[in-house]
Amino acid sequence: MIKSELRKSLKELRNKMPQKEAAQLSLSAAKRFISSELYKNSKIIMLYWPIGNETDTRYILEEIYKDKKIAVLPVTDPQTDSILPVCINKYTEMAEGAYKIQEPKDKITIKKEDIDVVIVPGIAFDRTGARVGFGKGCYDRFLKNTKAKKIGYCYAYQITDKILSDDFDINMDCLITEKELVICE
Repeated sequence: MIKSELRKSLKELRNKMPQKEAAQLSLSAAKRFISSELYKNSKIIMLYWPIGNETDTRYILEEIYKDKKIAVLPVTDPQTDSILPVCINKYTEMAEGAYKIQEPKDKITIKKEDIDVVIVPGIAFDRTGARVGFGKGCYDRFLKNTKAKKIGYCYAYQITDKILSDDFDINMDCLITEKELVICE
């Protein structure tokens, strides 16, 4: 299946999922990540603010605050589709930013090199770590030349058979769903 068709069918499936089910599955995925060595060995974690029925990262955010780790959210420049990593805390005010995604109002940035883990959204992933994103390439550009562990964060049904990658696509190091943690090869 080509990326555009896969993107369309899985987005529709995700959007049809009842909110209660999405919340339960997201909580299970969050618990799986929080109990992992990836989380325990990380100090600075970048995650995304969920939109619609995306796998919700806010459960992880609460744990980051409790454990006194550093939380980072992406702020996207719609002119260049580049991502700026911005530190947040539980008092950070949020506002709608590019692509109708909540972003921190204050832009306290952090160096990309200092981030230990990046939790990456996506429409589909395969077990090699290939990813179908939202089509703008924001994360691929951001993740290029980073030493951070790249985690595809999704529902189990978003893991598909082989995804045909383009040269500029950045693969994930692992995938986390409500059912499993997959080390990508």
